[in-house]
Amino acid sequence: MFFFRDVTSGLIINEYRNYLDWGKAMISLFIIATGESWNYVMFDCMITEPNCEPGVTCGTSFAPIYYMTFVMVVQNVMLNLFVLVIIS
Repeated sequence: MFFFRDVTSGLIINEYRNYLDWGKAMISLFIIATGESWNYVMFDCMITEPNCEPGVTCGTSFAPIYYMTFVMVVQNVMLNLFVLVIIS
C-alpha cells in the first residue's frame, strides 16, 4: 500500500482493484497471485513523472522488482502445493 497508494486509475487498476486500503490491496494481490494480468498492473504502477498525473497515475520505479519477485515467490508456493497434493 505504501508504494502504490497514489495509483488510483490505469489500464487495469480501477475502483475495485487498487491499493487505497488494506482490503482492496489484498484482493489485488490475490488476483495477481492467480496470474491474472499481473503484468498490466505492474505497467500501471511503474508510470513515473513526467508521464503521470500526480495522485492518480503516479507509481514508482520499484514496481517491476516488486511484482516480478511477488509473482515468482507466489507461483513457486502454488506449484509446491500442487505437487504436494499429487504426491499425497
